[in-house]
Amino acid sequence: MSNPLSPEIIQLRSDIEKQLRQTLHSPVDFQWLIQQIWNRQHTILSLSTIKRLWGYVPSNGVPRLSTLNTLSQFLGYADWNAYLVAMEQRGGNESAMFQGEGISVSALQPNDRIEVCWQPNRKCVFCYLGNNQFVVEESKKCQAAYRRPI
Repeated sequence: MSNPLSPEIIQLRSDIEKQLRQTLHSPVDFQWLIQQIWNRQHTILSLSTIKRLWGYVPSNGVPRLSTLNTLSQFLGYADWNAYLVAMEQRGGNESAMFQGEGISVSALQPNDRIEVCWQPNRKCVFCYLGNNQFVVEESKKCQAAYRRPI
């Protein structure tokens, strides 16, 4: 099942599971999380929203800010933005390990773009030039970006 969620949301899920000391895998687990949020904050999130966020059911959409605020508040932050700031501060300059689907160069056409995102809030966009060469077109919070073929 594909998961189009950002690394920040994946980290949010991980932080919630760490706080709960339980991984969430099933509708029963998600319902339990909803009850924990209600007990702590008197806020309701829908079961379908939680299932989408945890990748239990497919989602192509972006979670609502109100949902991200509620989950961030569950962790003790003022809102989603405060969570992002704290995540970046605790991450320092180190990038977290990440996994993703592989891309075969043979499947690319010249001018195809590949966007790679990782924690904390980093991004790099590559353009395929052909002949197994790429150029970095955009980088966000990366240590170095070279705008030449790599």
